[in-house]
Amino acid sequence: MARGVYGFANAARTYYGKEFAALSDDEFMSLVGMLISPNHFRPGSPASAERVQRISAYLKGEIQPASLLDVEYVGKTQGSPTEEMLVMLLRLVTDAKPETIAYGQ
Repeated sequence: MARGVYGFANAARTYYGKEFAALSDDEFMSLVGMLISPNHFRPGSPASAERVQRISAYLKGEIQPASLLDVEYVGKTQGSPTEEMLVMLLRLVTDAKPETIAYGQ
């Protein structure tokens, strides 16, 4: 995770001072949310709080990604040239067609 913390059980003790099973839903989501960038999304940071809100809204069905690249759920339908090339490569490798992908379903 961050600061040399590995695994959810250790992260629960490090960031919240409790056992993993005792975490609240928001505490658990903050640990999940930090996986993509542990230093930026560390629990207690404003970025973590915002990410927990987005994850919670997604799980409640309140928001849906507009595209494969819409990881922040802000309606992003196009990516940078590098992201677009990666998506094209993934579609080529997996034989996925854009019209067959149903986001948020």
